[in-house]
Amino acid sequence: MRMHVLAEYEPPYLGEAEEFRWRIPPPRPPAVVRVVPFDAGPSRATLARLFGLVFEAMEGRRPVAQLSAIMSPQVHAAMTTRTRATAGHRFRLLRLHPCRVAADAVEVSATVDTGRRVVAVAARLERDGDWRFTCLRFLTTKAQARPT
Repeated sequence: MRMHVLAEYEPPYLGEAEEFRWRIPPPRPPAVVRVVPFDAGPSRATLARLFGLVFEAMEGRRPVAQLSAIMSPQVHAAMTTRTRATAGHRFRLLRLHPCRVAADAVEVSATVDTGRRVVAVAARLERDGDWRFTCLRFLTTKAQARPT
């Protein structure tokens, strides 16, 4: 069996600490941080106005063709079909709950009084210059969907 002497591994004592100096890097100037203004998305008033335009078309008080600027082509085509079935009904927005899901997208849940019942609405708006509906769904149960 052989024994070997270990290298020095103990920290220096207080008297020896003055000989041992830590290397401290020179101070650097602070980094420049670019501040980008936060865009909170459309306000509740803007969303209420957009939903109001949709409801006016569904009531038959506004031509659906006027909504092409605030809707994707798929939503616009679905609105054309839906307004035939809902003409004459009154729609009133009760509650509005927006949620910013991306820098250029907002998802909204809302409750709407249709005169006969209160229904939920789910929508997604995306910004391509202006805010546009890319999805708009009126949520009903099977019992509500049956004609009475």
